[in-house]
Amino acid sequence: MITGGKDTSIRKWDDTKGQLIDEHSLHSSEVVHLEVINDFLISVGLDNKLFKFDLIKNEKVGTYKAKFLISSIKILVPDETDAEVLDLPNRTSKED
Repeated sequence: MITGGKDTSIRKWDDTKGQLIDEHSLHSSEVVHLEVINDFLISVGLDNKLFKFDLIKNEKVGTYKAKFLISSIKILVPDETDAEVLDLPNRTSKED
């Protein structure tokens, strides 16, 4: 099981024992979406960044910085005829 949240950390858990296996702080603000595609984790944060993380090598392999808040992502899965569209909530700061 993989979790992310307001504290900016992404955690990998042993869901049978409830024990923390690994932890990474990739984002500088809240993690709002996580998606596992094959051996990769895609994370999206309120810092306007999307990270691609290799779950086998246990390392970050890509960083994508947007000029604006990322509100949705589209994952194209090889050998699939349909693209999976992931809608993320469009969040705005209370300070605006």
